[in-house]
Amino acid sequence: MSSLLKKDNVKDTERYRYYDLIRVISLGLIVLYHMLVYLYSSGVYTFEEVAVYFQNPNMHIATLSVSVFFILSGAGLITSADKSYSVKSFYKKRFIRLMPSFYIVNILLYVYLWIKLKGIGLPDIPRWRFIYSFLGIDGWLAIHKVPTFYKAIGEWFLGAIIILYVLFPVFKFFMDKYPKIFFVVSACVYVITAYSGISFKVPLWENLIIKGCEFILGMYFGRYFKRFPSKCMYVSFPVLVYFIVSKSALNINVALKITMASVAFFVSCSFFEELLKKYKLRILDFLSSVSYEVLLVHHFIILDMGSWLSKWYVNKYMILLMFLYQFIVIIIVAFLVKLLTKYVLKLIKKIAVREKTEK
Repeated sequence: MSSLLKKDNVKDTERYRYYDLIRVISLGLIVLYHMLVYLYSSGVYTFEEVAVYFQNPNMHIATLSVSVFFILSGAGLITSADKSYSVKSFYKKRFIRLMPSFYIVNILLYVYLWIKLKGIGLPDIPRWRFIYSFLGIDGWLAIHKVPTFYKAIGEWFLGAIIILYVLFPVFKFFMDKYPKIFFVVSACVYVITAYSGISFKVPLWENLIIKGCEFILGMYFGRYFKRFPSKCMYVSFPVLVYFIVSKSALNINVALKITMASVAFFVSCSFFEELLKKYKLRILDFLSSVSYEVLLVHHFIILDMGSWLSKWYVNKYMILLMFLYQFIVIIIVAFLVKLLTKYVLKLIKKIAVREKTEK
């Protein structure tokens, strides 16, 4: 264990481009999944006709991608924190990265609905529950059957990741002070949660404890395995291929299956690092830079566009073309949201500096 938990000797200033690759592929799969879901939820195709494109007995592209995102989030945060870290600056940076875009997308959506529907239909619940949306946890609470003003922005993932970001300094403290013990305790918590048989309000693939353990696993990857040994490829790639092409169900816990596939995916992508460094794909950089905004806007755009694109869903080729069209629209809107957020933040900073100067 001691030989494994040794900090990676790669220079701290180095950027890991395979993180971008993982982020873009995972988010692309989530968007694709929601597009496919629309095909059967709107009655264009049956569930059985569509399901073959996003799941098999051992893997589901949405649960896989979300799991990978939690691992990646932990890896990315600890990589940044090991360079320069203070609790105050960490919370400030995370708030600036997550919340302004979230608020702006919410405001834009409400304005759009007001114009389109000549009003906004709000659920009959106490208005104070807007605080859940302000905190960004409305989607996470919604899956726990708590009434909120949730509008499918960021979904449950955003609320869960915000909670884990809040807990990150605690995780980092124990990881710094007791790296071996904290790893073992996290693994035990994962196993107990997965196999306890306790009836949670949500399935295991949405369980915050399970996702938190994956987040912590990502922290260990980010600190100790920035570069995985080449021999890992001989294990990770076959495991990933097995999960993708398998036709018979692997008789193990569903949470463990998801985590195994996610780790195999994460490790396999790491071996593209040298290739990505060599060619420096600008499109990958761009898509990665707007990935969070894509997460925020994609769901509503798919639902809204689907109603008038459905007449074009006449065959598989036209469906692929319409999917591509929606991808482009989502990316454009995400980019505009990012620009607007930057402008608003710059304006707020300018006003704050002016008021400070006047005092």
